[in-house]
Parts: sequence; C-alpha cells; structure tokens
Amino acid sequence: MSRITEEPPAAPATATRRAWLAVLAVAAATFADVTSELLPIGLLTPIGASMHVTDGVAGLVVTVPGIVAALSAPAVTCLLYTSL
Repeated sequence: MSRITEEPPAAPATATRRAWLAVLAVAAATFADVTSELLPIGLLTPIGASMHVTDGVAGLVVTVPGIVAALSAPAVTCLLYTSL
C-alpha cells in the first residue's frame, strides 16, 4: 500500500505581508514602550539638575508611573475580562 504525500499549498503573498506587518507593529510598539520606560532612568541626574531638585525627587519621574501601572494593570485586566 503506497501513501501519497502532498505538500501544503503555499501561503498567499498578502497573508505573508500581513504577518510581517504585524511583526513590525509589535516590534515598534515594544521599542516605544521600553524606550519610554527606561530612558528616564538614564537621565535622572540631568533631569534633577535642570529642575533644581535632588536625585531622589527626580526619581519620582520613574516611580510614580510605575506605581500607577502596577495598580491599574489588574483593574484593566479584570474590566476587559468581564466585558468579554
């Protein structure tokens, strides 16, 4: 008994193009998110000097958005989950 194997059909060019556009969109969003989160950390000393505040007070530039994100992430997740 012989078995005939067929190769799967090739993906259409539009599907491949859309997949790469999705990958590029995720990469761009990741770059923007990481840059906006980590860039202020490297600039805390110049930020503090330009605003005439201590480095600790300038650290709040990073701390406060982190606390807001930590508190709002579970709430947003619960709201989105219950809306499905």
